[in-house]
Amino acid sequence: MHQHTFVVLAYRESPYLEACIQSLLSQTVPSPIIISTSTPSAWLSEIGARYNLPIRVREGEQSIADDWNFALALAETPLVTLAHHDDIYQPRFTEQALAAAEKHPDLLISFTNMDLLIDGQHINRTLNRSVQRLLLWPYIFKGSLNSSFLRRLTLAFGNPVSCPSVTYQLKNLERLNNGFCFDRTYPNNLDWEAWIRLAQQPGTFAYNREILLTHRFHTGSATSASLAAQHRHSDDRRIFDLLWPRPFSALIASLYALAYRSRHG
Repeated sequence: MHQHTFVVLAYRESPYLEACIQSLLSQTVPSPIIISTSTPSAWLSEIGARYNLPIRVREGEQSIADDWNFALALAETPLVTLAHHDDIYQPRFTEQALAAAEKHPDLLISFTNMDLLIDGQHINRTLNRSVQRLLLWPYIFKGSLNSSFLRRLTLAFGNPVSCPSVTYQLKNLERLNNGFCFDRTYPNNLDWEAWIRLAQQPGTFAYNREILLTHRFHTGSATSASLAAQHRHSDDRRIFDLLWPRPFSALIASLYALAYRSRHG
């Protein structure tokens, strides 16, 4: 029986969706693949039929958190990865996710290193990626953390966990008090807030330093739209309030906003 499922988060008519699906079909260990969307179309139905993949539609108002929670609930396997429609997964991605779950019975999430695809060029080193990797320094010694303090420390100055690279161990998440879901009140930082919440729970985070995901950065991506949102700073401030005393959180959030403006104009 399969232990892992990819649920592809499809949004509108992404020109990169097929490349994502093809990368999932090229895994060394095959997994079921489900397409999840809140923006159905004849075009998407054609893609599903072409690759013989089921499409599940969430109805209701637009909400990234609701989309992700809906997608998580579709999986019938212990492990699930929410594959973002414009990203590319390296062939060993599923293999390493299964290995992490086998090694850590109390696993909550595992995640991997990534590079960027910008204007057709693979880019491994940017200032932002270097800072994110630096924040993950506690994982250098054994590739996993079960200390709440150390897990929160890696998240204290930013979000170094690449959401598309995360594999969720559902059976362990379901055992937590109140289970697990993404919070729709964090429109920009729902993943970061989720990691902070999970970091306080008993269990293990596992990190693979191998680059097993290529994140496509383009002007139409959700990331780009999020960075352009007017309420980004207030969302960041709420996150830092979870992590730091008020005077420090305000200072760090202001520095964070300056870093965004300098990086994205």
